[in-house]
Amino acid sequence: MRRRAVLFTTLAALAHFGLWALLNAPADAPKWRGGAVAGLAFNPYRPGQDPRRGDQPSIAEIERDLNLLIGRAGALRTYSVAGVLGDIAALAGARGFAVTPGAWIGPDAARNRQEIDLLAAIARRNAAIDQVLVGNEAVLRGDIEIPALIAELARARRQTGVGVGTAEPWHIWLANPALAQAVDFIGVQILPYWEGLPVEAAVDYAFMRLDQLRAAYPDKLVIVTEIGWPSAGPARGGAGASRVNQARFGSQFVVAAQKRNLEYFIVEAFDQPWKIAQEGRPGANWGLYDADRQPKFAWTGPVSERKSWPLWALAAILIGLVPSALYIRARPELRPRGAMLIAVLPQSLGWMLIWMLIALGAGYPSAGELAICSVLGMATLFLFFGVLADAMEAVDLIWTGPPRRRFAAAKAPSGSMPKVSVHLAICREPPDMVCQTLRALAALDYPDFEVIVIDNNTGDEALWRPVEAACRILGPRFRFLHRGRLPGFKGGALNLALTQCAPDAEIIAVIDSDYVVSRDWLRALAPLFEAPEIALVQLPQDYRDGQDSAFKTACYWEYAGFFRLGMVRRNESDAIIQHGTMTLIRRIALLRAGGWAQWCITEDAELGLRLAHQGWQSAYVAHSFGRGLTPDSLAAYKAQRFRWVYGAMQILKRRWRWLIADKAAALTPAQRFHYLAGWLPWIADAAGLVFTLGALIWTAMLVWRPELGPPPAAFLGPALTAFAFRQWRLWRLYAHAVPCTGRERWRAALAGLALSHSAAKAVICGLATRKRPFRRTPKRRAQPTLAHALAMAAEEAVFAALIGAAAAAFAMTQTPFGAQAWLWTAVLAVMALPYGATLALALISAQSRTTSRR
Repeated sequence: MRRRAVLFTTLAALAHFGLWALLNAPADAPKWRGGAVAGLAFNPYRPGQDPRRGDQPSIAEIERDLNLLIGRAGALRTYSVAGVLGDIAALAGARGFAVTPGAWIGPDAARNRQEIDLLAAIARRNAAIDQVLVGNEAVLRGDIEIPALIAELARARRQTGVGVGTAEPWHIWLANPALAQAVDFIGVQILPYWEGLPVEAAVDYAFMRLDQLRAAYPDKLVIVTEIGWPSAGPARGGAGASRVNQARFGSQFVVAAQKRNLEYFIVEAFDQPWKIAQEGRPGANWGLYDADRQPKFAWTGPVSERKSWPLWALAAILIGLVPSALYIRARPELRPRGAMLIAVLPQSLGWMLIWMLIALGAGYPSAGELAICSVLGMATLFLFFGVLADAMEAVDLIWTGPPRRRFAAAKAPSGSMPKVSVHLAICREPPDMVCQTLRALAALDYPDFEVIVIDNNTGDEALWRPVEAACRILGPRFRFLHRGRLPGFKGGALNLALTQCAPDAEIIAVIDSDYVVSRDWLRALAPLFEAPEIALVQLPQDYRDGQDSAFKTACYWEYAGFFRLGMVRRNESDAIIQHGTMTLIRRIALLRAGGWAQWCITEDAELGLRLAHQGWQSAYVAHSFGRGLTPDSLAAYKAQRFRWVYGAMQILKRRWRWLIADKAAALTPAQRFHYLAGWLPWIADAAGLVFTLGALIWTAMLVWRPELGPPPAAFLGPALTAFAFRQWRLWRLYAHAVPCTGRERWRAALAGLALSHSAAKAVICGLATRKRPFRRTPKRRAQPTLAHALAMAAEEAVFAALIGAAAAAFAMTQTPFGAQAWLWTAVLAVMALPYGATLALALISAQSRTTSRR
């Protein structure tokens, strides 16, 4: 089996490398004749320089840029002549470039006049200048009205004595004939990427627009003042930004333009990171050279998206190989399907992680983008860990053979059996329910046991006096203790009971106040303690009201998944989670461990870890010997899960060294793994909440500035993949080992999803705070009204509304609505599902009516 698993892992790694090779295969592009273009748009700003702040490059920097472009372009165009930019014409002319200088036209009329005056002086000093540009997309931005621009063009013509034009997109020219008549030549900007054209159709589209302009203004010279393609940025419609597409479009356009003898300027020479603030990530990435003045591709040969892809591929493969190798080493009995899953999934996750890193550093992200992408990336990393843990659980339960460490209940022979002290801690519980529990205990078929009932922190005598009376009636086996104020949560009550139990009691049994036990509970399980290494015997939590309503059915089957799947799997590695009911503990082990932890609101789970840390073993018997009551309302259900998760975080903060760094601890690697992996789904829920908050912030930015575009697909695909995998895993595992119908399976999935927000909050609160009051799960409460049920889901309703509003606003502001926009919308929809599930469960709880009180 292990050889087959190694084979699958090797094949998955090779296929992974092949995928990298395919995605980065060199793309052939028509050679740029002579390795040069007719003209380039020239902005000499470097990283950290921003013209909006008044930053300007030095003369030496401009000269280095011009020297780099010698032989790469025959002509240059500029956008402004302010400051040192006014020296570009002379510096470029001295190096053999033809120059079309430009005056920047903005909303400030006085500054416009200054620019034109400087432009005129430059044109007069440089006889080689035969044309100038007055304004670049000034009409498109709304910086100037057309009559005012026409006046500035006329003034520039008078002062310069050369041909005067302005640069605007094609649609501005077609819509404004008066502007066309006011120029000596039409400077047109044609940028198919912004219009969402696929790169395959972009060159034909550009010439179609040129032909339209020439047909509209046959007496005017048309110069393409900007045309090009970005090397990075979000997809717009069918337009994908990449180096390969940039080279493909540029080379095809240049070849076609040479055939038509067209005058044009490729935008642009160098990447300009400062443009991100105005145009988003694409705006910074139009350069044929990056911001560090390195060429993005060879101008005369095949183009690859990234030259260093083999190193990235090896890193991704190694990320996938590590968990696969460790798992295969621990599971030599893997079946083929399990081996395939454990080989392919980690490789897929490695691929996604590396693509996230690549996307994070691509395209000169702004500080805000970097911050949000980093948050999304960290959240996604926890999602990946959760997916890996889920995958290993699925493989363990389905594709590794039957359980090897199985404990069966067996009726003990008559005669000497260890004395059992049953402890029942209650707080403000319905007395009739507790009395029902006591009567079941009184009927136990076991010769030597006692029952200690500890009522604590109950102020209403009407709740505890009937229980006290019931204990007197049931006889000397039953003792009742009442403490009006007892610190330490449930752990404090159980520690008090521990001090009061019979000296000869060898086993401590703990049940919740709502559990009705079977007569053979103790007789069937006491023999397991004949093994001296066993300190803990745990039974599944089970419920007798799971069919009383649709809400309770959903809760019942959601609980069942853990006890029929997770606990069975953890038992194989002696790493079960102890629960505060239907549990039996060797008294000497409990005393040596120091009793119950009073600092933790999940004292039961903490004790189980402490016993394992001291070298004791545990046993899980997957058979029900007692059944309790499910929560009566969504609020109780959420509060119970919040307590479990918060307590887990308390344990993680207090005991993390045992799980990670303590080599002297008796915990095995498998036990450490199961404890950490068992908490990962809850931590993944918290990561999902962080992801949601980051996504809402990003969507607000997109509505405000649509040109920013959604986050890179590398950050979106993993979230969708993780969600889909977790739902598939749940469905597959339930079908394998949980005896419920398809409808009940859907209800269990709904219930689990509905708790995501509560679990996420508990993780964050548990890690950020030290203490939280113990909130008991109330029993036998009336079903909530619709208004009360919806109030229980108020937070989730707010999140659902925010996500819905964000998605609607995003859809209305994104034009064109391309593949990446659809992907972002899908991510928003998936993020809304847990909140929608909570609302749905709230409605179900309000509509449900308990049919019986068993």
